[in-house]
Amino acid sequence: MTIPPKPDKDVKFPQPHKMGGGAYFFKYVSEKGVANLPNYQYAGSDSSLIYQRLLSPWLNTVVANGYVPKWAHPNAITVTGLLFMIACHFITAWYCPTFSEPGPWWVFLFNGVAQLVYWILDALDGKQARATKTSSPLGLLMDHGCDALNTTIGLMNTAAMLCVGPSMWALALWAGPAAVFFAATWEEYYVGSLDLPIINGPNEGVLLGVGLQFWTAYAGNAWWNTVNSYGYTYNTVAILMLSCGAVVTVVSNIYNVVKAVRQMKAGQGHFTPAQLEAGTVWVALSRTIPFLVMVGMAVSWAYYSPTDVLSRQPRAFLWITGLLLCKLVMTMMVAHLCDDNYHPFGKTFAGFLALASHGILVYHMVGMDKKWEDLVLFEFGGVVLISYLHMVISLALEISSLLNITIFTVPKEKRA
Repeated sequence: MTIPPKPDKDVKFPQPHKMGGGAYFFKYVSEKGVANLPNYQYAGSDSSLIYQRLLSPWLNTVVANGYVPKWAHPNAITVTGLLFMIACHFITAWYCPTFSEPGPWWVFLFNGVAQLVYWILDALDGKQARATKTSSPLGLLMDHGCDALNTTIGLMNTAAMLCVGPSMWALALWAGPAAVFFAATWEEYYVGSLDLPIINGPNEGVLLGVGLQFWTAYAGNAWWNTVNSYGYTYNTVAILMLSCGAVVTVVSNIYNVVKAVRQMKAGQGHFTPAQLEAGTVWVALSRTIPFLVMVGMAVSWAYYSPTDVLSRQPRAFLWITGLLLCKLVMTMMVAHLCDDNYHPFGKTFAGFLALASHGILVYHMVGMDKKWEDLVLFEFGGVVLISYLHMVISLALEISSLLNITIFTVPKEKRA
């Protein structure tokens, strides 16, 4: 047996990193990510004319003139916007629990105002981060994480606005924007930047939603079930238009990823080691499998449910799919921030399949009446919620510890 030579005393070996939270929160950043995370530099652009000509100049003036206090942390601004959306979500759920009830006019007015506030604060956090010099990968992850969560919240509010009822239309209404958000994150991982076109969802899409909420406050959400002169209800037309827009956007994302992969193979452009390691078209496409499986199984469950679970528990059903989406995109964002390999078949995917298998086993062993299917649904929801909260708290503690930054407070030396 060959005995390896003793290492030189001056050689330092990397030590496993530590993070706040003790043994209750496990690490999500690999050792490779620990080395790469501090070197992350954001790249992206927003070509929206509304953003470029209106929102961005106005917010620059607001921050430059000191209307936003320097002690206000960008992450706190981000979360404040999300709290507005959560508040209107619970109010809407109270009056329109199954997306079919006629809600009071002020509910939809508040939904529109909340969306507008979220849009403004979502742009303001980046301005404040640069003004206070508190920009960080954690801030970007929190921004994307709140956007992912708001995708589900906003679409459930929209389902109540459109009065689609607890049907497959509600699931379709969620699936389109969810696919757009996942595909945009997937493109950012491969291309290395988030470049929004001249017309995009985070700006024009949000303002369109605000306008429709205000219109619904005036006309009532029952108006959306009115049949037009072509024989279609207005909510059907709205969902089909939204779906078409989602398809066009996702096709554009796929094109950009394939183009980036081909540039990698041709040696063109600058790509990170992690991107180069995953640089084949088939590997890139395989990274979408967990999302496709998740949506496919959700649709199958809703369609073949023996007790029509989607019609009885629509909000719980959509919350489960929404939280799974959040976990998938956050895992990919962490890989992007850390210039690390993205492993799609991780804990979220494994847990999803395990619980799905459990549901199938219960169905074959004891049958599936309303009690058992509701039990499986809420069991699934509880596990997904705990898993999601664990991931959010762990990442916040871990990344703040690794970068030696605060999460919600601006250091005194940066308030001047």
